[in-house]
Amino acid sequence: HRFSGGFGGGRFGGFGGQQQQKMPELFPKGGKVVRLGKPKFPDKSSKYIWFVVFYSNDSPASQQAKPQVDTLAEKSAFKVGSVDCGRDAQFCVQQGVDIQDLPRFACIVNGKVRFMETDVHTIIPSARAMHEFVVDLIPRLVQNVNHVVQIRERLLANNNSNNKPAVLLLTEKYETSSLYMNLAHQYKSSCTFGESRAKNLPLAKEFHVTKYPLLLMIFPNKKSMKGGEKWGDSHTVVKYSGKMTQEDISEWLDSMLGITSSSSSTKKKKKQDESNGSSESNKQRRRRRNGEYGL
Repeated sequence: HRFSGGFGGGRFGGFGGQQQQKMPELFPKGGKVVRLGKPKFPDKSSKYIWFVVFYSNDSPASQQAKPQVDTLAEKSAFKVGSVDCGRDAQFCVQQGVDIQDLPRFACIVNGKVRFMETDVHTIIPSARAMHEFVVDLIPRLVQNVNHVVQIRERLLANNNSNNKPAVLLLTEKYETSSLYMNLAHQYKSSCTFGESRAKNLPLAKEFHVTKYPLLLMIFPNKKSMKGGEKWGDSHTVVKYSGKMTQEDISEWLDSMLGITSSSSSTKKKKKQDESNGSSESNKQRRRRRNGEYGL
């Protein structure tokens, strides 16, 4: 138990006892866990996958859950947010939360809130358990491809008419990473996503793979493109050469798709803050950027 004050350290009002101190904010504004609430909460228009903890600062179980939620925010590719039910009880109730039974954990996909089944008074779920809970709910939008014909049939068949590009990952792994699943959901309206696993030899030869993983985009109806290579009669392939992190890949996809948003300036500011010194260690930043499982 934590005691405030100690010998001579507390403030007393007569014989009434020690003045109650305000509980510290578990997930402060500007931290790695995003502060959410009624003014800002994921809805069906959100392109991100969210894990959200509904909590109260004075709840012992919420306090015990904080390290696991922080770890999840450092390691996972999806967004992690928090709602203070002590501050916004009515909003929490509207979301289906029993504010007498905190914390509650939820995954939000396309605006739909799904709660994690757990008894926090018996055991606090680990960061890995939280991660697996979300991964099970991420829509499976990545097509498995093993041959060139499957690229054309599964990734490009409906794209030629609207010039929608395809994103293809060639990897030595046997399962799709949560980072790639998250990217596929984030950019589902702009691209189709495919994956060739386990060092597939035919596709490795087709795209001249020298090192795994290799990420590339295939643009239909493009005769020529800066940094691209002609593929087939009417397609152009552009290979990604940057770091295999959520942040860097997103920036590359945005630039390839011609997407500009306020998030670009935010990313630049983050990089400047990190170069000027940050409370996060280099190891923590790498974990947060890469996600627990890289490509």
